[in-house]
Amino acid sequence: MDVVIFPGSFDPFTNGHKDIVRRASQFSRTVVIAVMSNSGKEELRTIDQRIEIIKTYDLPKNVRIVSGVGKTTAQVAVENDAEAIVKGVRDTKDFEYEKTQALINLDILGLETIFLTTNSYISSSLVRELIKYRMDQWRGLVDLGSINLIEKYYD
Repeated sequence: MDVVIFPGSFDPFTNGHKDIVRRASQFSRTVVIAVMSNSGKEELRTIDQRIEIIKTYDLPKNVRIVSGVGKTTAQVAVENDAEAIVKGVRDTKDFEYEKTQALINLDILGLETIFLTTNSYISSSLVRELIKYRMDQWRGLVDLGSINLIEKYYD
């Protein structure tokens, strides 16, 4: 596969996200991380700040990061010639939500969604909660190189 897109709000990007990117990079020539807005979530940081955090991660060489500000996943996928969308799922709740999105993207764009399962409990919401309550355990859920920026933007 030439290009896959990994869309998300990544508020902030976590080791769970990094694992999905690493695995997708093994079967695709290019993985595009699309940092998106999500009207269903309260976003604490700007897209530019979230991209800055992602750039601190040691990601495979075949990864690009793009802004999806003011765009849908479908628009970003078309702009980047994506052949598929990659989504990580932790549990059945994630899968049920993502399945609906996958069917919409298949119907609108003809783009398949590739689900990569993870046994990780890590989520951006968990990281934000731990930071909010001043629990240092969040540091183990993100890349060491991103800690200073996350402290700057979320603390």
